[in-house]
Amino acid sequence: MRKRKRKRKLEPRTQEAYVRAVRKLAAYLHRPPDTATVEDLRNLQLHRVDSGTSPITLNATLTGLRFFFDITVGHLELMAKMQPVKLPRTVPVVLSPQGCTPDRRGAQRQASGGAVGGLRRRPARQRSHRPEGHRRSGSSTSQ
Repeated sequence: MRKRKRKRKLEPRTQEAYVRAVRKLAAYLHRPPDTATVEDLRNLQLHRVDSGTSPITLNATLTGLRFFFDITVGHLELMAKMQPVKLPRTVPVVLSPQGCTPDRRGAQRQASGGAVGGLRRRPARQRSHRPEGHRRSGSSTSQ
């Protein structure tokens, strides 16, 4: 499995996560992970949900197991019915201009060193005045 992961140029942390997923499956089954059945995988997922595992961790585990059963063992059909957990979308908190009082704007500008929203205000650069028709060439040629 490690050679196959290196061959696909997976990041080291991704490789660790995939190995961790297979280890968890083996610990749950108390037997080699390549002997798992569809029912075993389904029960593992339910066990992980019941034990309070976060949806992100569940999805990472499923991805690692999918790699193991597809690439290493060659039995992707075992993972066919395993669906990732849907994550609820969160709405970002946005302040409206009416919600930003002058005191807040001043504190924000002062905290960011004169910047508002993390952006510094700079005067626009003035263009140099060149005669009409004179263009800047990319290469200089001398004769």
